[in-house]
Amino acid sequence: MDYDKLRNWKHTGVTNSELQKILKERTWTPYDEQTWSWGQVNFVEAFECFVCEHIHENLQREARGDPIISRWAKKEHYGCPMPFEFDESGRYTQESKSYTWSKLWQNQLSIAENLIECVTQRLPYCGDY
Repeated sequence: MDYDKLRNWKHTGVTNSELQKILKERTWTPYDEQTWSWGQVNFVEAFECFVCEHIHENLQREARGDPIISRWAKKEHYGCPMPFEFDESGRYTQESKSYTWSKLWQNQLSIAENLIECVTQRLPYCGDY
């Protein structure tokens, strides 16, 4: 498929009515000074809330004796490697020398590992990481 066809929406705007509704009603935004407004959270915080809400929904279902709803994500759904730099031929060469991206990646990995531990142990609050 031609890449330009895939990004055509950048010129026409989103035409899928269901997607338009979701985008309009969502409480989160990409962290972008041009699109952020009061009352919105960044997408990472919103995803954490999404996970927590579903955990509590399942705890309530379990307490009522209803079957829980399993939701599983695989690393292929969300995983990405640590930032690397490319050489002139487009091959990975080494871990990124960019302090910002490497540190951010490591920090988010640590947060994710802590969140997994909290969820696994069914802790109601995990602190501020």
